[in-house]
Amino acid sequence: MTSLTATRINQAKLTSLPPITRQSVSVSVTVFFAYIFVGLTIQVGLLTQLGVNAQDASSWFFITWMTTSLFSLCLSLFTK
Repeated sequence: MTSLTATRINQAKLTSLPPITRQSVSVSVTVFFAYIFVGLTIQVGLLTQLGVNAQDASSWFFITWMTTSLFSLCLSLFTK
């Protein structure tokens, strides 16, 4: 095996995603429910107490959940 072929095989191994298992699905569903029933209720309660209008509230929802999801994606790809 030449070094070029070995390099291509190693690169292919680094870029492949791990298989979907029962454990990964279970963890994903658990985190999803935790976000929905903990994080979302806290955010809705806080925005209601602050008297934020609907347009600003939707911006806050987008910013909060998009940054959380991007950070989670980057962290999971980094640790895998």
